[in-house]
Amino acid sequence: YVVEGVDVAVFRSRSGEIFAIENSCPHRQGPLAEGIIDEQHVVCPLHGHKFNLATGEGLEKGECVRTFKAWEKDKNIFIQYTSA
Repeated sequence: YVVEGVDVAVFRSRSGEIFAIENSCPHRQGPLAEGIIDEQHVVCPLHGHKFNLATGEGLEKGECVRTFKAWEKDKNIFIQYTSA
């Protein structure tokens, strides 16, 4: 999704939890929405860096993507977007 000019990737874990993070990997701007997720991380499809879905923290020191509060209500997904 594009919110105020920012690409946001939205994920649903197998347990049903909804996550929303900045879609661009800070390393090579890989599209994180195309990455594979587990219960806690998304893997960048370009170079394999992992980012925590809840915190946005990468496994590399100082590497981070923005996260947004996301939830589902009445079968609709909502994202609380705040500008940087």
